[in-house]
Amino acid sequence: MRGSIFWDLLFPGRCVGCREFDKTADPLCRNCLEKISWESPGDHALREQRSDGEISSVWSLGRYEGLLLELIHRMKYGKDERTCDRLGSWLAGQIPELPPPDFVMPVPLHPGRLRQRGFNQSLKLAQAVARRFRRTADAMTLRRVRPTPPQTELSRSERFKNVAGAFDLRMAGAVKGKRVLLVDDVCTTGATLRECGRVLRDGGALEVKGMVLARA
Repeated sequence: MRGSIFWDLLFPGRCVGCREFDKTADPLCRNCLEKISWESPGDHALREQRSDGEISSVWSLGRYEGLLLELIHRMKYGKDERTCDRLGSWLAGQIPELPPPDFVMPVPLHPGRLRQRGFNQSLKLAQAVARRFRRTADAMTLRRVRPTPPQTELSRSERFKNVAGAFDLRMAGAVKGKRVLLVDDVCTTGATLRECGRVLRDGGALEVKGMVLARA
């Protein structure tokens, strides 16, 4: 991708995909939008997929490939907070009509990983989503209590073992009888979302749903 964050600040309204100036880009221009691998062809709205057990359903915008994968990598590994903010606004703009959740929570990072990365992209996405529900993203109640190796190179079964016991609730009973919306950037096997959901349900949450930018 051409350009830089500094260039974006000088010239807002640039497509984060092709870097061309386009006042309508939010965050992508029309040409780049057409390159996204949407969950449903021609449908830019979030797609809901029912799940079992800890997470009742997960909404996702597109498939984790092509331009959307490139943008997420730029946000996550390139530490590009501007792209993160714009993708968060984009995700929030696609929220379907549903009863407001009691809590909007990001999937938490371990403090060590947070210091290394500098920001939690899931928190920034959750903040954008929470604003649409007139809520404040809750980044305190659910926490990651032990560091885990990146899931990227692990098999499906290894991913579930990797995150088992990695999360807990800071305040017991805080989610009892409440509806929770978990926000993350990518859902691959669903291991992380499900483990977070298990902790929340064990804590008495009435319902836990997930929302992500992309599904692998």
